[in-house]
Amino acid sequence: MYVSGRLEGTGQYRYDSLGRRVAKRAEINGEVEQKRFLWQGIANAARRDAWAEHLYLYEPGSYGRWRGLIRLKGEGQKVYYFHTDQVGTPLELTDSNGKIVWQATYRSWGAIETLSIKQVRPESELTKAVQ
Repeated sequence: MYVSGRLEGTGQYRYDSLGRRVAKRAEINGEVEQKRFLWQGIANAARRDAWAEHLYLYEPGSYGRWRGLIRLKGEGQKVYYFHTDQVGTPLELTDSNGKIVWQATYRSWGAIETLSIKQVRPESELTKAVQ
């Protein structure tokens, strides 16, 4: 990754025989991040990283994300549910009691317009997992 003409990080990707990404390893400013991707047919069913496991649910006959959940590691296996728009953009994240803990609105082309983080610290593993 280049920032202002300088190399700030590197990335390595692995794909299966069907061309689906199954792993990502990135090193940015000396910090290593690894992710694993699981598939159900051509739909991405899950993503695992150091902070959480993301599970994705789809409407029958559709490949657009419908609902999903995030299970954090190291927080007593807390589960959060994310809610998306029709194209899979995350709009809200709720805890197991239905309370909104993360919410975003977007401008045209996907830039975040407003971001609200409640009940969790902005630097927590949950906000890393949502990103």
